[in-house]
Amino acid sequence: MTTLREGDLRLALPGQVSGRKFDGAGHRLSHCGLKAVDWILDLPERIYFVEIKDPEAPGAELHKQSKRFLQDFLASNPTPNLAEKFRDSFLYE
Repeated sequence: MTTLREGDLRLALPGQVSGRKFDGAGHRLSHCGLKAVDWILDLPERIYFVEIKDPEAPGAELHKQSKRFLQDFLASNPTPNLAEKFRDSFLYE
């Protein structure tokens, strides 16, 4: 079983799924202003690009209540940033 890590988060993958940390020094996207998703998961018939946001992380202390976190998250219109990460990661891959 493969386990992926992002800060304090751990994701255990079942045997038929492989994955790797993508947002790190190895992807070479940062030097040209491109963004990367946290992980790429390879399933038998599809690939998932995964970006994790952890409201329990120390930097997210303002959002201890999940409703408030969700409201603030949606109000900030995260779609462009997430779309850029997906697009850049997909093109690089």
